[in-house]
Formats: sequence, structure tokens, C-alpha cells
Amino acid sequence: MTTSRKTPRWINTLLPLGISVTSLCFSGFALHQQTAQSRMQFWHSLRHEYDREMAKDRRAFGAAFASGTAGDQYDNIMSFYDTLGYLVRSGRIDRDVFGETWSYDFEAYFRACKPFMDEDRAEDPNHTVWQNVYDLARKYHDDPLLKRPEALKEFFEEEQNLPE
Repeated sequence: MTTSRKTPRWINTLLPLGISVTSLCFSGFALHQQTAQSRMQFWHSLRHEYDREMAKDRRAFGAAFASGTAGDQYDNIMSFYDTLGYLVRSGRIDRDVFGETWSYDFEAYFRACKPFMDEDRAEDPNHTVWQNVYDLARKYHDDPLLKRPEALKEFFEEEQNLPE
């Protein structure tokens, strides 16, 4: 004699729901991983741009700083920082990541370029030009290593001598 057991109704109802919830959890985890990986790739591309593609501009600025003509060379580099400022403000780059990656260099360039950017802002009635740079400067402005004028000079000597 064979007895057949029926599956309880609640199992037939909850099993698909449990599978769906589990699937959603795995999908959420995969999306999180993909987002983290995408942010890392974005950081790498910005880092590559700064280290490789902008090296020529950085060398030129270092030479201009030494010769007292930095006002002729600041636009490209500070435009990069203006973009980073926007990315930090909009949350596309984490503030701590910016701080660990670019804040020291940013502070040096901001100190050196501030008089030129102030002139640009004076000509802009709304003072919105370089706004993202100034937003960054409010957050990253206190590196004790750059407070001495000699340190700033040394920084730009190193920039001037970046490898090609």
C-alpha cells in the first residue's frame, strides 16, 4: 500500500516568493559590486589623465611658476580640478577618495593659482567661474606641509621635472 503525501499549500505559496527574494538579493549584490567596480574604473581613468595626459601641462606650470609666469599656464590644470570639484560635490567621487588621491596636489595648485582665479571671478558678475574649485578649497586647505613658501616652490620644482 502506498500513501501519497500532499505538499502543504503554504509551501507552494511561499516557495516561489522565497526564490524571488533570494534572486533579488543576489541581483542587488551584483549591482553593488558592478557599481563599485565602475567607480574604481572611473577613478583609474581620472588618475591616468592626471598622471599621464596632464604631465605636460603640469611640467609647463612648474616651469611657469619658477619663472613667475604661472598666470599663463593655470587654466588646463585648474579646469581639471574644477571638474573634480563638480564630481565630488555631486557624489560621483567620494570626498575621502579625492582627499587621499589629489588633495595635496590640489592645495599646491590652488595656492599658486588663487590670484589668477580671483581675477577671473572679479570679471564674472555672479562669481560662478571656478566655483567647484573654491568649494574644494573650503574642504581641503590646511596641509601643514604647504604652508611654507619654500615647500610650494619645491612642489613645483618636482612638477617641472615630472618624467615624460
